Amino acid sequence: MKVIKSFHYRRYELNWLRLTVQGLLILLTGMTFAFASAIKSHAIVMNANAFSWLPVCGIILASLGVLGCLDAVFAKNQTAFVQKLHTGILDATTGILIILGVSSTPERLCSLIAGFLLIRGLTRLAMAYSLGYRHIVLTLLSGVAPISLGILVYLGWPNSEGWFLALCLSLEITIRGFAMMAFGLWIREHKDVEVA
Repeated sequence: MKVIKSFHYRRYELNWLRLTVQGLLILLTGMTFAFASAIKSHAIVMNANAFSWLPVCGIILASLGVLGCLDAVFAKNQTAFVQKLHTGILDATTGILIILGVSSTPERLCSLIAGFLLIRGLTRLAMAYSLGYRHIVLTLLSGVAPISLGILVYLGWPNSEGWFLALCLSLEITIRGFAMMAFGLWIREHKDVEVA
């Protein structure tokens, strides 16, 4: 078991700075649109009324998905390739479906967004467990928060309006950036782990 964990550490060792900076940029982007969704909830983006910042969140998710797929192309082993490709395809597909869905009503996107948030939260928890990530508070925050947001969206509480959906997606993007930063810093701490 220690050999596998050391392999994981070594695989990410050279990328800790890139992960930390990339996570910071994603965190700042998510926070910006979370505040925008809460403060200017009636914004009209892409000529879509009642969707608030949801189309922008779709564009961000699609972009992150494309970057994830490109990152998979440069993965050094098959496990990393499959994991990055799956999450990249999930993000890109969800983002594109959100962008295409602005022609109907925000309520029609609730199931899609709820499912996306649930899958992202569960995936993040599984990945933290498989890598042996021991910061339990950060792990729970980064996994349980999207799951909770997904349940709220699915239940339509407090409502199913576009601003709330955009807020939930923006918070997930913020949490993703935070988790990526924390993971990059954790990798830096563990870069000297020896194979037992």
